[in-house]
Amino acid sequence: MEQRKTAKATFDKDEVRRLVTNAESSGEHDTYAGKRNSIRFAEGMQLEVADDPSKHSVPMAVTMHNASDGGCAFWCKRKLELRSRLFLREFSADNSLPWLPAHVTHCTQGIRGFLVGVSFGERPQGSGA
Repeated sequence: MEQRKTAKATFDKDEVRRLVTNAESSGEHDTYAGKRNSIRFAEGMQLEVADDPSKHSVPMAVTMHNASDGGCAFWCKRKLELRSRLFLREFSADNSLPWLPAHVTHCTQGIRGFLVGVSFGERPQGSGA
């Protein structure tokens, strides 16, 4: 159990599926598919975001906007740089849920702060900074 509390973040398809299933169970699916390969589910669940959770820094609380198998979007109080690496997880009182690696694909200022889109997994090779 302690291993889950120390933030060893790896891409975990089961954890991504669990996160999306939670969003699906209480959220609404997006009828606009656009260029997406999977359905998005809008849900305002609490997430935590960290630059490097292994350094035991305090994670930033954010609110999910939507999630799909490929990534998610969340509302954040600060601007995040495109292509930057981060880790996210669903909030839990005991901090037991695993961290998922992701990278920022877009960041747009809105009335609730910054809407940040991330893609799950490591940033592809050759994608710049």
